[in-house]
Amino acid sequence: MRRWGLFLLAVLGLVAAAQAVAAAPEGPRLALVEYGVKPARLVLSSVDGGGGQALPIAGGGRRTRPLPLPLESPSWSADGSSIAFAGVGGKIAGTQGFISDRAQIYVASEDGSGLRALPGTTGAAGPVFAPDGKTIAFARQRRRTRRNHRGGEDVIDERATVWLADLQTGESTRVTPWRRWLRSFPSSFSPDGSTLLLGRAADRDGPTSLVAMRLDGGGSAVLARGSTDGVYSPDGSEIAFLRTHDRRYGSRRSGETGIETTTDLYAMRSDGSHVRRLTRTPLGVELWPSWDPSGERLAYTRFQGGGSLEGFIGFGDAVLQINADGSCGSPILAGRRGVAYYGASWQPGAGRGAGRIAC
Repeated sequence: MRRWGLFLLAVLGLVAAAQAVAAAPEGPRLALVEYGVKPARLVLSSVDGGGGQALPIAGGGRRTRPLPLPLESPSWSADGSSIAFAGVGGKIAGTQGFISDRAQIYVASEDGSGLRALPGTTGAAGPVFAPDGKTIAFARQRRRTRRNHRGGEDVIDERATVWLADLQTGESTRVTPWRRWLRSFPSSFSPDGSTLLLGRAADRDGPTSLVAMRLDGGGSAVLARGSTDGVYSPDGSEIAFLRTHDRRYGSRRSGETGIETTTDLYAMRSDGSHVRRLTRTPLGVELWPSWDPSGERLAYTRFQGGGSLEGFIGFGDAVLQINADGSCGSPILAGRRGVAYYGASWQPGAGRGAGRIAC
């Protein structure tokens, strides 16, 4: 899901505004990106466990840079003191909006102070903090098109690679190959930093698989096919992830047919065993699973799109939470007209654990 952010930013042509820095309140908190229409805004904020006490971190309205990418999830450092996100800065000549695919990774403190761009990450998306707080994984994507006889364009090659950026030196190192139709996107480090979870698609129309890649050169293993966005639990014993389901639809009256893809939230042991389904969403998709620091509950976002552009953007969506055993699902933030939420992510750190939800 993370790769959609660059595309949506170009479609919307959004703008941003300045934010005052304030101390981060204590207790459980989540970071998320909010897109609003009236007034136009795209803001990275943190909120408390009930969706209140919003603290702006970056973005905003017409005059603020950088602007966080939509359809992305921010990433916290292991101690919760810093946050990384993909965004764009500067004004694009000849436009009234803010349109660019030259995103890069930004890092800030939990209260929005110390905001800086990370060198060597131009064209990046999907940042993931390593447990040591010194490294960030991210993805770069390339696409080639060719004009067809209908006057449109066909995609003839698409590829995405995973990189590791050193926050101290500013150097970036590629860790997966550039190869035609191979797309890899990072989603989570194991707590000891030895393994990186990837969503990986190896051919043009093939499914995405959840892959655990060892960073010591020990190879990789497929943990779940037709799955993506894996995240380790705080103790590393479990992985929450999304599994895709394809549903054929058709109408005898109109003759229209197709395949609709939905996603649901699952969990399993870190070795890929004991898979269990946590949610069932027959229409729509679920996105961005995130463990709270206690490891007892998960936050995620549900889009009830129905195939519309508004549904794709996320208007009318909801940020939800559920216990790790699939019980006591409940809303944190309910979407409303002209507002969408992206990438809710629990903030780690002492005193931030939300614990088990009481039904």
